[in-house]
Amino acid sequence: MELFYESGIWRAVFVVDGITFHRTLGAICKEEAEQELARLKIAARIVHVEDVLFSELADEWQAFHRSQVSLQRADWIASVLRRYVYPVIGGRMAKSISSPEIVACCKSVQALGYVSTAHALIQIIGQVLRYGAQTGRAVDVTSGLHKVLEPLIVNHMPTFLRRRDIAVLMRKCWAIRNPRTRLRIVMQAYTFVRSQEIDSAEWREIDWKKNLWNIPAFKMKMRRDHVVPLAPSVVRILEGLRDMTGSSRWLFPAARREGHISQSVAIDAIRKLYPPEVFSLHGFRAMAASLLVQKGWPKAVVNRQLAHKDPDVVWTAYCRTEMLPQRRKMMRFWAEYLDGLL
Repeated sequence: MELFYESGIWRAVFVVDGITFHRTLGAICKEEAEQELARLKIAARIVHVEDVLFSELADEWQAFHRSQVSLQRADWIASVLRRYVYPVIGGRMAKSISSPEIVACCKSVQALGYVSTAHALIQIIGQVLRYGAQTGRAVDVTSGLHKVLEPLIVNHMPTFLRRRDIAVLMRKCWAIRNPRTRLRIVMQAYTFVRSQEIDSAEWREIDWKKNLWNIPAFKMKMRRDHVVPLAPSVVRILEGLRDMTGSSRWLFPAARREGHISQSVAIDAIRKLYPPEVFSLHGFRAMAASLLVQKGWPKAVVNRQLAHKDPDVVWTAYCRTEMLPQRRKMMRFWAEYLDGLL
């Protein structure tokens, strides 16, 4: 037994290389305590060595960092490192990597037209090197390197804010022929969760008695448990969906393979309705956030339902249900607003 819970506080006692470590983890949930224990074990095993390949250091950093990001983000980081970085500097000793080498690596990605990926790689490489610097195995030489790349132009996700445009959008969504795809997209409109959260939704996460959808931390971008109050309209949608997929683990199972639906299904369906520069899946979140604030709902309540991380709040287990009464009312208001457009 390595984890102990007492008086609302998790503590860890574990042994690495014959050394016993005692750590206080704090007032967090069990899953977070398990993740923190795994990170502590990795940190305890780090050996101060002079030479380590960048690829080895990056793999170690990924194991340490993986529990802090969504599964999709972790997989994407692993993919871009293997595809673009390891072939160029993966075989170099981490301590000897220079700024020009990193610039050359990222400019080759930029030359393919992936400007945002090139900027992201500088950030990722810097995180790996700073991780290694903590144990004397690397030096961070990425400071200021973003300036030598093409400027990163931030485009806000296209969405609709006018009532008549939203009405047309919702009618188009409800008219999608495939019933599962139709309900998948409509659910996102009503709940404005992120795509990966709805694609991987499981029936066991639905609390029918309390009309809540409990999303576990490992599926969330911010790695925090999240609760979505289900308005009556959404409950009716789920009841209809249960007749189609209730025997599956997933709300939206894949049609031709094991597992849940791919995000590409919903992306392709939306692209048949609108070009990406006019509307995208993420536009449902932007649409709800903007209109709810316009209609007088407090930003704090909206942001909590969007599962945005508040830098001024120390997150504890209670935050998953913080402002729940207000959020219930807001989600019902939003559902009734969308219902009224049909």
